[in-house]
Amino acid sequence: MSREDTAKQKESYAERVREAVARAQAFLASRRTAGSVKFPREIVDLLGGAATVTGTDLRAAGVAARHHSGVMFGSSAARKILQERVIGLAVEGAPTAADESVSASAILDCFALADALGVLRAPEIAPLVGMLTKAQRTDGAWADEQGEASLFLTGMFGGYLARSFQARPSVLAKAGQYLASQWLPARVSGDISLCWGTLVAFAHFYAVNGDELADEVLQRCGRELERGYRKQALQALDLAYVLALCESEAFPAVSLTSSDIAEALLTAQHADGSWPEARCAQGDDEGTVFLALAALKRLTR
Repeated sequence: MSREDTAKQKESYAERVREAVARAQAFLASRRTAGSVKFPREIVDLLGGAATVTGTDLRAAGVAARHHSGVMFGSSAARKILQERVIGLAVEGAPTAADESVSASAILDCFALADALGVLRAPEIAPLVGMLTKAQRTDGAWADEQGEASLFLTGMFGGYLARSFQARPSVLAKAGQYLASQWLPARVSGDISLCWGTLVAFAHFYAVNGDELADEVLQRCGRELERGYRKQALQALDLAYVLALCESEAFPAVSLTSSDIAEALLTAQHADGSWPEARCAQGDDEGTVFLALAALKRLTR
């Protein structure tokens, strides 16, 4: 293929992305109602005036604000939004520095929002890191009971803590020891609807924590993700979501490339601008659209 043909192909692809974004924006605009979730002004501006979107998860909005806009959002405004979440001023049930009994899901939401806003390494994360350090069990896990819930929280918290660059090495080492003691290929294999959370957590942790188990775990997770996608149990958006968590461009031992996933995302968009329901968006139509826009931005940059 000549250089000119390559340039034309890239421009054609870029035009398809622009058209997909326009359809998605029209879909989001059509879903605004008086009872919609309200976003901080900084996010509203970056979303082009979409001040309210019914039912949308704020994490998805944060992803969209940073990636879809093309603006580096690791700014003081983003840190202020995160700080409000951490001290519990804007989201009911969000953790505060003075409340050590906050739910694990609330802490996880704050880490996810920080990641979405591009401020996962900001000092505002420190209270969350402190809470998790204090709450870690002696065996290295987080959660009140053993089982899949403990694996999920330990993998996700361990991944976010490693990526924040603010956790003590001993905290991450203990989490790794716990996950290694629980690792079995069967935990991330079989019915993806049953093992999705565990698979994501193992992939997240081992992608960003150097460990002798990393290659084995990531290859197995990658193969299961591809198998789930080939069997239509997962959407392309689900694969893009895991790649973003792992800060990776591809899965080991998997034939699917980031270009394949981006193409599949474009093809999967509905005529009304929405995307098929994805596991990573937990049944939220608007959240799915925000995450898909963010994924397209990341995969096609």
